[in-house]
Amino acid sequence: MWRLWAVAEGCTKTLSAIFQKLIGSASSLEMSCIAAVIIGGMQFSAGSIGKRVSASSVILDFKSKALLVFLGFLAGIFGTVLSIYTFALGADLGIRTLLISFSIVPGAIIAAIVWPATDRLSGRQVFGVVVFLIAIWAMLDFPNLARIMSLEAWVWLTLLLAFVSGLGEVVSRSMAVKFDVWTNNLWVGGSTALFSLLALAGITLFRNELDIDLSRSFVLGTLAVGAIVVAMISFKIFAYQGGGTIALKKIIMPGVYLVTAMLAGVLIYGESMTMGKVSGIILWFGSMYLADPNAAADFCTLGRKTGGPL
Repeated sequence: MWRLWAVAEGCTKTLSAIFQKLIGSASSLEMSCIAAVIIGGMQFSAGSIGKRVSASSVILDFKSKALLVFLGFLAGIFGTVLSIYTFALGADLGIRTLLISFSIVPGAIIAAIVWPATDRLSGRQVFGVVVFLIAIWAMLDFPNLARIMSLEAWVWLTLLLAFVSGLGEVVSRSMAVKFDVWTNNLWVGGSTALFSLLALAGITLFRNELDIDLSRSFVLGTLAVGAIVVAMISFKIFAYQGGGTIALKKIIMPGVYLVTAMLAGVLIYGESMTMGKVSGIILWFGSMYLADPNAAADFCTLGRKTGGPL
């Protein structure tokens, strides 16, 4: 059953990206802030209601609260405001999805430095990172050095978001307390809304005229993203509670996300399907298979249990 939750999480990530592109393509930076405030507010509301209904007994100490607020800062400014803004800069949905998944690399490197005893990178894993970089090169349509240096702004911004996302994973792991879905939504959602509102206030101070257009499609799209984010976090928790391994989930969920987002970009937004994109997807699966021996073993076991070719 947990595999279905992992697939559902990947699909909700794609749905979120589809709506983010819808509201972001014609948006400004200040509009991205407004969207983040709404999305964070919906998370906060869902967390508040959920804690009351479920009578959650999770008690947080100061350190846990501070770390959750920090995660809310990362999720608000980088994971939402700037994430939506990449589409205003012209981001390709499929390529952006693979670039976002690059967060695995800095996360693994930082973890190897912080926890060398348990997270030291093996030669196989380093080779997997190299294959991942080749996948990115292919996805960007095999650019030469001159083209790499002149890549569009949204590419570099997306890579920055991937690095910050990897940092967020390390921070999450460092927490001594495990939070339920409602506690996560309550604190991360609330701080997401707060920091996004502060960012909007900062923009207001430096601009004489704000570029704001609260169209019906923008409001509906933002509300849809907020609802999807709440569902996405729930599916992630359910997948782990159902016995899902981190290793195998790192192939199933991101794999579903990458493939469905690529197809959505082509079918919904008319993005091109190039040989580089196809090669990038294949290389990505290869890099994940190499980077995590446990994932490789679990994937083979899954194939035998389900009667697949593995």
